[in-house]
Amino acid sequence: MDFNLTEKLYEIKEKGKYPMHMPGHKRSAKMQKYGNELGLPYEFDITEIYGYDNLHAPEGILKELGESAASLYGAKRAYPLVNGSTAGIISAIGACAKNNKIIVSRASHRSVYSAIEIFSLEPTYIYPEIIEEYGIFGSVTAADVEDAFNKEPEASVVVLTSPTYEGVISNIQEIADVVHAHNALLVIDCAHGAHLGFTQNEYIPDSYIRYADIAIVSLHKTLPSLTQTALCLSFSRAADELDQKIRHYLSIFMTSSPSYILLASIDKCLSIVKNHGGELFFEYTEMLSEFENRIASLENISVIGYAAATTEKTCFAFDRGKINVFCGSLVDFAGNKITAEILAKFLRLNGFEPEMVSRDYLILMTSIMDDADKIRKLAELLCNFDKWCVKDKACNDTLLYPEPSIKMTVSDVARCDFEIREFSHCENCVSLDYITCYPPGIPIVCPGEEITREVISFVDACRESGVNVIGAETIKVKKQEL
Repeated sequence: MDFNLTEKLYEIKEKGKYPMHMPGHKRSAKMQKYGNELGLPYEFDITEIYGYDNLHAPEGILKELGESAASLYGAKRAYPLVNGSTAGIISAIGACAKNNKIIVSRASHRSVYSAIEIFSLEPTYIYPEIIEEYGIFGSVTAADVEDAFNKEPEASVVVLTSPTYEGVISNIQEIADVVHAHNALLVIDCAHGAHLGFTQNEYIPDSYIRYADIAIVSLHKTLPSLTQTALCLSFSRAADELDQKIRHYLSIFMTSSPSYILLASIDKCLSIVKNHGGELFFEYTEMLSEFENRIASLENISVIGYAAATTEKTCFAFDRGKINVFCGSLVDFAGNKITAEILAKFLRLNGFEPEMVSRDYLILMTSIMDDADKIRKLAELLCNFDKWCVKDKACNDTLLYPEPSIKMTVSDVARCDFEIREFSHCENCVSLDYITCYPPGIPIVCPGEEITREVISFVDACRESGVNVIGAETIKVKKQEL
């Protein structure tokens, strides 16, 4: 049947019975009397009542929502998520881990490390090559994965991020061949790649997630959907076997009171891509192409994949919808160092809010819903800013994530005596907490890792540049033996 959850919710507004059930606002017109300045859609906000299915045991309209999502992405199964990708990532790892051995890219989101902690897994890390000019992680290669299996042949699951926060994509097809040859399963955090695969060109490449066993995509990040909406997609030959495990963990890590507003947002997003994707992705590609032409004059700041950027061998592919603007090795005419925060302030003064600001670069996210005139204006601003910059090799001190020094397993951390210290006094201590740059949410230090001088210097440099570092005020560390 041609299913539309949006219409189903509209039906309850027009014909619904009086609600003797949650939520407490009762879809009441009284809500307008006491102020609804934000125009919140109370009249559509329901719980799992009769005729509206159950997200954790779907048999009707929510089952069809999952089937619609699976069809659109070419997956065998799809699980709508209303707790963001985090719940899907943790559930996927729990479902796929047949033992406690796991291979993980160090460039993973905090949620992956949470899964390691929750399921008491022992990680073998892959360290993707760093693109030193920019201080970001490059692609994971099939050789990287093979090397990890040589270190830990018993690993039952491999977890990688593709695309990364910056848009770097790995060759999932080649990696999947290696993973499956070792009888393991491949989970891809594709949170930033929900829009990939519906068209393929030099600006918007394929994600290749169909070769993985499970991939998690955040609809809200790069497609027109409300915040917290995502999908867990199963492409595995063992999809039926994994189904009950995934559902079991989703029932633990995802709310038992799902928002139907968010579910309707998923439905509407899928409908837009299905019915209008061809037109929208064509316009999107044209917009990015015009943006490239308009910033061709850049000489100092660089946009990876665009003007003045080095062609990177460490990237298998790159999503050019992520506009990464790099300001490293730049000064103004007075010799003062140019940072990404300075560029961010300039953009804010002119009406643009960046997605993320690090010390040397910032990220400007685009999507099929962008206003082409605004992107033209953005290009103009970048070109104007560029004219006030001068290259200075003496400032070439790109921030690079320090390689961790692992001292304890997660299980040991859970049983460890601890003390609370000021972060600046924690050199050579073993952290029992996470220290994370957010965004992008990649930990600098995980529980069980040593806080080295290099780590402290990295955190200090991030803070001085205005980067948001979480967990580096006071921190829980292993209690020192007297």
